[in-house]
Amino acid sequence: MYKVISISDDEMTRNVELENSDTGTIEECFDDSALISDINFDFLTIGKEYECKIKLFGTVVQSMQDKTVICKILSKNEMVGTKEMVKVLVENNKYYIPRKKVEKYLDNEMFFFRYTRKDLIEVDNILHSDML
Repeated sequence: MYKVISISDDEMTRNVELENSDTGTIEECFDDSALISDINFDFLTIGKEYECKIKLFGTVVQSMQDKTVICKILSKNEMVGTKEMVKVLVENNKYYIPRKKVEKYLDNEMFFFRYTRKDLIEVDNILHSDML
């Protein structure tokens, strides 16, 4: 579960700050769901808790760099909507990465991933339209 700490609206998108109820980690998540579809995450309310899935947006790298994390593979074939994702553990937090981005690293137990942002892809079983 994640508690909504703040919502910062930009012109067409927004950033949602979430706190992981289990780990205490604060996540800054990008949300463009309202820009893409009428089915979106506009219902999020500051102070309330939701079940969320967060996608790491970035690329696999060979060594530690700025914004690089070590991903431990939890599930090699996790479906989120119609998309094949890999579920990973970073420290104690779970994230999703498109399977096609990490396909050749799936024989490894872990890999380095440099992310540029974290995307909100599912909230309380409501999918971002990119996942359909």
